[in-house]
Amino acid sequence: MIKFIHFFLISIIILNIQFIFSNSTELETFGSKTELKFLSEKSISKRNLGYPTSQTELEFDSYVLSMQLPITQCFKYPHCHEKILEIPKNTFSIHGLWPNKNGRPIEDCNTGDQIDIVFSDHKLESLVKRYWKSLKDDDKSFWDHEYNKHGYCWSMRYRKTPEEFFRNVIDLYLKLDLEDIIFKAKFNLQEPVQEFSYHTLMEKFTPIINMNFDLKCLHHEDKQYLSDVFINLDLNYRSLPGIIGSNCNKSQPISIIFQ
Repeated sequence: MIKFIHFFLISIIILNIQFIFSNSTELETFGSKTELKFLSEKSISKRNLGYPTSQTELEFDSYVLSMQLPITQCFKYPHCHEKILEIPKNTFSIHGLWPNKNGRPIEDCNTGDQIDIVFSDHKLESLVKRYWKSLKDDDKSFWDHEYNKHGYCWSMRYRKTPEEFFRNVIDLYLKLDLEDIIFKAKFNLQEPVQEFSYHTLMEKFTPIINMNFDLKCLHHEDKQYLSDVFINLDLNYRSLPGIIGSNCNKSQPISIIFQ
């Protein structure tokens, strides 16, 4: 009898160890540069987490991951120069993850009461503060706007909380290793303002981003400046072919401001 109990306890321990190792990939978060398996459409459970809504779920079939070059936004926002001091120099920060349907963005996902973004996970909050910085208003207003306009569709589809949406986007951004695009493209950072053709920038960024993307420009005083990079993704966060569309004048030089 004692031998049987001993054998039974050892079996339970072995099964627990196997379970932990078999699920270790599900516990990977915050920038492990492995497969994006945990982010895929199939892996995201649609369990009900008590997410309150009476709104009809909006269908979408793809995403655009938008990243902005912070210093360019200072042409638009008067307090931007103070805010960029909190962001690593010459890096792209997150603008948002935007659900699309048939190549068109879904606007105003949340048409009901606006949801306030509150983080219980302080590690996640610190990462959002670093990589998803508002350059116009306070950070919370920006996060509230991005979630209610875009992220709410994701929460509706997967029955996930706002905090899980932000975790998902931060994980995606870090796993795709998108922060240091400027450095990897090997620009000469000694010159504070430089001009490039649209095609030169696409050639520089293509092997680094390695996905279907396009550029957005900010037009200021008869010049255009690199403002955003838009990456086209399917629901499994793989590169999605198709035209994203650029507002840059491809026959005119595009300026980049380096810090």
